[in-house]
Amino acid sequence: MDGSVEDAAFGALADTKYAWEVRNSYTKNDGFDGRKVLATLQRPSEEDPFRFVGVKWATRDYGTFMTRRDLVFLESSGMAFDSDGERVYYSLAHSIELTEVPTLDRLNIIRMNLSSCYIMRQLNDDKIDVYCRGYSDMGGEMPEGFSVSFFSAAVAGVSGMVECSYLKKLSWYMSRRRQSDSTGESRSSHCGVCGKSVNKLSSLVQPGSGCPICRLPVCSKCSVQKKLSIVSPDDVVQKQFSFCLSCVIEARKLPAWDVATALLKAT
Repeated sequence: MDGSVEDAAFGALADTKYAWEVRNSYTKNDGFDGRKVLATLQRPSEEDPFRFVGVKWATRDYGTFMTRRDLVFLESSGMAFDSDGERVYYSLAHSIELTEVPTLDRLNIIRMNLSSCYIMRQLNDDKIDVYCRGYSDMGGEMPEGFSVSFFSAAVAGVSGMVECSYLKKLSWYMSRRRQSDSTGESRSSHCGVCGKSVNKLSSLVQPGSGCPICRLPVCSKCSVQKKLSIVSPDDVVQKQFSFCLSCVIEARKLPAWDVATALLKAT
């Protein structure tokens, strides 16, 4: 798939409940409606900002005629070197049994099981080679096709991890520029990208909606609409922003490793 291994790793990182929900808000690939990180055994660090080992619990609803499912699994992810000295990203997930997290039969919830392994390596400058292997057992009397569908959707969702990284970098870039720049929005009457007078364009961006990063006004032809996930005390909500193309490209080129490390230092 397109992208870099570091971007895939940054997009996939879900070391907290909110980070997990932010990732799903961008990729919408896990299908869970409830998520919790029960225990963190190893956290991201400056040595490996994509490193995480923890125990997670999630629930999934299949509608009126299917029994609700949940699962408990150990997740491990990070960067490593293979036998040839090439750096790769790995992500492992495997169902486990914990006495502290018993099955919820009394609530009519069936415990499902899964096991998956993803390994990604850089194929060339802008391509990633993805290896995946795993299985899922939905439990109960659910047809086998549902297990295949569940795992297939998860595999297909991997392609969204790079875009997730781009959006996370864009969000960080916007917050950093806002913190360092208190001058407010530019008073210029010209588009910050093409230089045309926005006052003479019929399809101009509404006043006050200049690029939230560079603060320059942007005409509709040069603006890029992006939905970014905002973490509130109780939830993760998405808000649409209008960026200039230059800032979107600049944020996209930021090294994912550097952004992930900067986020660690800020916490």
